[in-house]
Amino acid sequence: DQAYADAMVKGHEKAMHKFEDASATLQDEELKKYADRGLRAIRSHYEMAQKLQSEVETNSMPGTMTNSSSNM
Repeated sequence: DQAYADAMVKGHEKAMHKFEDASATLQDEELKKYADRGLRAIRSHYEMAQKLQSEVETNSMPGTMTNSSSNM
């Protein structure tokens, strides 16, 4: 879970940087609008990935309960 969450955060950071660069440098207005819309979506997904990463870190700390805990 931790590796997946870390990969999602890193992947979204990489995508955000590419879309930020595109948005700042593109001359074609339609492509710039596309980059801006994509950037908003990627930022939203990045925030969700950060939240997941935080939750996974919290749940993997010693002494915390996880879904794999036995409740039977």
